[in-house]
Amino acid sequence: MTLSEFFLILAIVFYLIGAIPYAYHIFHGRVVPHPFSWTVWFLFSLVNGYIIFEGYGYSALLILMIIRSLALGAWAITGWAYISKISIGKMDIIALILAISMIFVLKYFGLNEAIVSMIIIDLLVLFPTLKKIWLDPRSEDALIWLTSTASFICFILALPSLNFANSGYWIYGIIANALVALLIYRRTLYLSNWKNILKKYIEYFALKKKQW
Repeated sequence: MTLSEFFLILAIVFYLIGAIPYAYHIFHGRVVPHPFSWTVWFLFSLVNGYIIFEGYGYSALLILMIIRSLALGAWAITGWAYISKISIGKMDIIALILAISMIFVLKYFGLNEAIVSMIIIDLLVLFPTLKKIWLDPRSEDALIWLTSTASFICFILALPSLNFANSGYWIYGIIANALVALLIYRRTLYLSNWKNILKKYIEYFALKKKQW
């Protein structure tokens, strides 16, 4: 087994470690994926798969892209099925249209231009998810964001060579996923502390009321 194959296997394992519990939480209604966000990420996964295919052909690197695309596609479909539970804004619609336009950017302008455009659009798509996490951090699963970070790192290490076209989006993904995981953790901790403080005040005043 080569070092590249070793990191590729690790990338797949890390991704599945986060994806399987996430699918479980979706099935039980704890997490409802945003249909626009996950549709955009599904389209971006297809674009990145095409980039990998153009660079390395039918290589083992495509395995992770196929697994990731199938998972993202499934979550996008689930999000559309429960769209009534999701707040859709104008920015979501714009981001989805721009994501679809990446197909034309890739065809007529080139890989580097498509990667830069994807990163910018991804930031727009990420904003509704960040807003949802800020309001209710338990609506997202920190594990999948954390394991995706590890998976992306291993994927980059599995590449035979590095350039902006094949690794630019993944480097952005490492930073974005790590920050989202940190936000979920910190926001959950913050709200939990406030709930505990509020609970203590309620219990204190309830006790005082009984004493009076």
